[in-house]
Amino acid sequence: MCNSGNGNCCCCPQAQIITEEICGIFDARNNLYWAGPVDDYFQGTFEISVTTGIAQIAVFTQNGFVFSPAVNDGDSTSISANNFPSSFFILFGDAGTIGRYCITLYKRVLV
Repeated sequence: MCNSGNGNCCCCPQAQIITEEICGIFDARNNLYWAGPVDDYFQGTFEISVTTGIAQIAVFTQNGFVFSPAVNDGDSTSISANNFPSSFFILFGDAGTIGRYCITLYKRVLV
């Protein structure tokens, strides 16, 4: 047991949180914008800003899909997926939808 009379002899190191950010441009030709290993990231924040059209976020987690509200031209939306997100989809209301996405992923590692 740590610090049980024998100093700091045999303690495990504290876990570190690593943040990864992925951003890019989306259009209605593709739905899947990120997929990662199951159980690799414990949390993620997913955001879209729609330039033209209508779009919505869908993130697959261990508990199923999490959806954002749909947004129109000039608006943005974001969601936080807290139960091991593994896929990020953008759903489109029309074929001319374009915009920008950003994903922030959180991973716990022992160093």
